[in-house]
Amino acid sequence: MTLRHSFALRRDALDGIEPYARDIRYYPSLTSTLEAAAGSPLGYFVIEHEGWLNAFGVQVDGVSPLQLSESEASLGLRIQTGSADAYRVVHSRREAAGQEKLAIFRARPVDGDFSAGALATGFVDGVRADSLSDELFGGDPVVAAGSYAAAWPPLPPDTGRLAALTLVNNIVGIERVGLGPAAFGPVSNIWQADVPPAELAYGRVVLRHIDVLGVTLAYAGFADANRYRTFVSSDFDVPDAEYRELPISGRLETVLAGGEILTRTRDSWAVWSASGEPRGSFAAGRLQFAHERNDIDGTEWHALFTLTYWGRVDDQDYLFVRVYSVASAELHRIK
Repeated sequence: MTLRHSFALRRDALDGIEPYARDIRYYPSLTSTLEAAAGSPLGYFVIEHEGWLNAFGVQVDGVSPLQLSESEASLGLRIQTGSADAYRVVHSRREAAGQEKLAIFRARPVDGDFSAGALATGFVDGVRADSLSDELFGGDPVVAAGSYAAAWPPLPPDTGRLAALTLVNNIVGIERVGLGPAAFGPVSNIWQADVPPAELAYGRVVLRHIDVLGVTLAYAGFADANRYRTFVSSDFDVPDAEYRELPISGRLETVLAGGEILTRTRDSWAVWSASGEPRGSFAAGRLQFAHERNDIDGTEWHALFTLTYWGRVDDQDYLFVRVYSVASAELHRIK
């Protein structure tokens, strides 16, 4: 991996960062370079602390020394930390030039549902949906939430790049979800298929559009009996569409630009072929996957990972942030 950017923040530099919070995730801005530039956005922090999830963006006020300030919009969501997959963050570029969005899907085990929140460039406030089921799908249960993988689109347009799986009468529907200045909203149903043979609750879905075939595959991951299981839609001849289970382990993270699947196991990141053959793995430690982007060298997609940790310098507490990248096609080669 290549270190692309690093910086450190004194413990009280930003009000939104809880002192000594252990789960702090950083997502570099998709609309600016990875280097800090005065007057430009730097990225987003998502912080889990004492049952709450807080998210906010930061912008650069000065570079020598680095000075940051929080953007006006922020999110605060109560989470159930004991659940298998309490929340998922999706960070992606918006279609409009110079815009991006960071969406958080939060499991609601008490209600058997998801809520959602999002921050986006150009939005004055964060956008929320207390219940995806009630507010978007007329009460139909939502069993998984996610988005299109970064390399897909080009289709569909920005208004439908988030995604959900609904469950009605033992049929799973793949739904496109939009994000506007005021609210989330359903865009269209892509297709339906028989329910996968698993406990469907609080899962993740990643959609991959295959332009040459004119189809969209749905990769759905669920925590089932103390393990994660991943399924992929395999047939588009409705009403015979179905899901098949992939022989992979770990929690579904994304589908990479080359069609490979990235999962997180207990202590490693693992890369699998589109059909489930193991390609490679590497120690995870506290590395967090942020997103894929294709503007680092202009020729290929890169996977970005971030690392945050507390340390001390001259008796002062600092949060250290590191941003790493690796060509997506080479990710399976990391040892």
